[in-house]
Amino acid sequence: MLKKKSLKEYLNDINVWYTWRDNYRNFVPKFVEEAKKGLDYSEWNRDIFYEFFERSNDQCVSSLRQGYFNSEEKVSIKNNWGEISPILKTIAEASDVAPFDDYEKLKKIIRKYTTQDRRAATNRLIASIQPKFLCTIVNHGNLNTLISYLNANVLNANITLQNNWFESSNEVLNFFLKEGEFENVYDMITYPWQLFEYFNENNHVESTDMGKDKVDNEIVGLLKYKKQIILQGPPGTGKTREAKIIAKDLIGSVGFDQSDMSLIMAGEYFKTKTDKVPFLIKGVSESQNYFKVKSDNASNEYTVNFKQVIDCLNAKGWEDPTDKWNSHGNSSYLQVIAKIIYERKVEKKILDQVKVIQFHPSYTYEDFVRGIVAKPSDDGIIYEAENKVIGMFAQIALDNYLASKENHVGSDERDVFNAFIDSVKEQMAQSEDHKFNITDRVYLFSADETRFKYKGDNWVAHEKGLNMKFSELKKIIVSGAGERQDIKKISGLEELTRQHATYFNKVVEKYYEFKKKFDKSDLPQENEKLKNYVLIIDEINRANLSSVLGELIYALEYRGESVESMYAIDGANKLVLPPNLYIIGTMNTADRSVGHIDYAIRRRFAFVDILPKDLSEEEGVSFDSKLFYDVEKLFDKNLSSEFEKKEVQLGHSYFIDKSEEGGSMFIRLEYEIKPILLEYVKDGVLIGEGIQQAIQDLKPSI
Repeated sequence: MLKKKSLKEYLNDINVWYTWRDNYRNFVPKFVEEAKKGLDYSEWNRDIFYEFFERSNDQCVSSLRQGYFNSEEKVSIKNNWGEISPILKTIAEASDVAPFDDYEKLKKIIRKYTTQDRRAATNRLIASIQPKFLCTIVNHGNLNTLISYLNANVLNANITLQNNWFESSNEVLNFFLKEGEFENVYDMITYPWQLFEYFNENNHVESTDMGKDKVDNEIVGLLKYKKQIILQGPPGTGKTREAKIIAKDLIGSVGFDQSDMSLIMAGEYFKTKTDKVPFLIKGVSESQNYFKVKSDNASNEYTVNFKQVIDCLNAKGWEDPTDKWNSHGNSSYLQVIAKIIYERKVEKKILDQVKVIQFHPSYTYEDFVRGIVAKPSDDGIIYEAENKVIGMFAQIALDNYLASKENHVGSDERDVFNAFIDSVKEQMAQSEDHKFNITDRVYLFSADETRFKYKGDNWVAHEKGLNMKFSELKKIIVSGAGERQDIKKISGLEELTRQHATYFNKVVEKYYEFKKKFDKSDLPQENEKLKNYVLIIDEINRANLSSVLGELIYALEYRGESVESMYAIDGANKLVLPPNLYIIGTMNTADRSVGHIDYAIRRRFAFVDILPKDLSEEEGVSFDSKLFYDVEKLFDKNLSSEFEKKEVQLGHSYFIDKSEEGGSMFIRLEYEIKPILLEYVKDGVLIGEGIQQAIQDLKPSI
């Protein structure tokens, strides 16, 4: 964390963005004067009207590209200019005191005529017309984050986070004017955003994490302490989404280097925000470290340097609202390529370290922990124990946990064995026919994380191949067996291993040849990095938890200690839940048809309420707040005394307009909201005379 220092000291470390400041000085005073005239939009200065109401590529200079209107909304604003212009005039003429009520009036008016509820775009208009009272960070979430950073890292900063953006923005601007000792608002106008960027880039700076971020961090902290939590709440509160956000936070950040450039392949097409047609990755030059790209709209080819991409990746340049990346001349291509690589690497990390499953009433221990499975063999069907969802995931986490605690330089046979497996995989990949010969007619042809696949040239009965498990090869190596007959005497081997001892022995011989030539200095010089693994169990209370968990009820509380399973694998019946495995369950509190969670299980989980909330201030979300509160009133007035409001009230996700996906608020009300409310009436959750009519009378407001 940076040492606390004064605002002026921080500002001395920042180079002013003079181009943006000068543009602001040029455009904003003219905008205020035009607004004071109260004219029809057609009589405005054409450049000023375009800059603030119509520009969508670079967006308005006062907003750092933080908000704009789409084509339909621009037309709607013009068509309703008679309602917008008078309130603009009133706000522009206010000079002594910030007219917060008028800000809210203008905000509501513009929201009426914009389909996507453009809060940031509306905020930037009001910030531009009131430069003496409002700062230029117009995204509510970013402003809250800046306040958090200021309070945590700047002397004399004790800014109160207000309930609306305008009041918070006013406090930020006043703090900068006072502590920065600015006489002219235009001299300080770039600094709030520039300091926000500075703190973001210095990601070791801690914030007080106000608002939603604070809630998330509290839950993450609770999960780290307890190891398993359950997010509970009524339907539609986004419990599963919240679980995924927490999981993503818990598995940590992603770093990037040149090896990640291989995530983009020649021949792929991508699309920029401004191009109507995709551009082509014409080539990838690893020797000269660049991508070659070509758009059908452009006559020239461009090169995008790997270093530029890596810099853009680590700075998340595609989210940067400044013109910082435009100096490259190929910024659109650069930012798209960086974003694609970022998404692909993050997705891979999530796939490796996060697993999502859903419980249901018929879910069993044999589905979740361990079970007996039937497998084909030369003698027919054999039955053997196999790890299931948590058994497999816990083993992966445990392997990582143990490896992170060990010194890997020549530590044991396992390192050489792993290097041998990698070598065989590499040889198969390099071979034209993708084979690794065991004998003249039998060969390995495939491999995953746990086994090879092998078959013979004339094996009609086993055309898809048989499994040669790494665990079976390890048993043979540990036993010291050197002949086919010796392998058959080893206890605990699978029947297939005994029957095909010749082929298993041939692979073990290859291992010993590899070991003689292996240079131990090639082994990793550092411990494996400790990773966190997260298992998300959706609808966790829909299964009989006591039955499904079995002996894991003990393992949940005593992490790192082994417990006995009823099924043995590779001769061992021990199970361990390591400290780096976290479990997040979600539970619908309105579902009374599901099983009861007993006290023994409740004691091992921490329960966190995820409740309905108004999303009208969420950027990029079109939220019907009026309908949300109309429905909430039903639960205030008509809820049966047998239920708690927080357990059954419809969550906020029901009130998000999804017209772009075909789910307008009318559709959502008629086919999602009303049916569940009427079901509540049938189940006695909502009661009282006229309740059904009250539900039928509900209307969307957007």
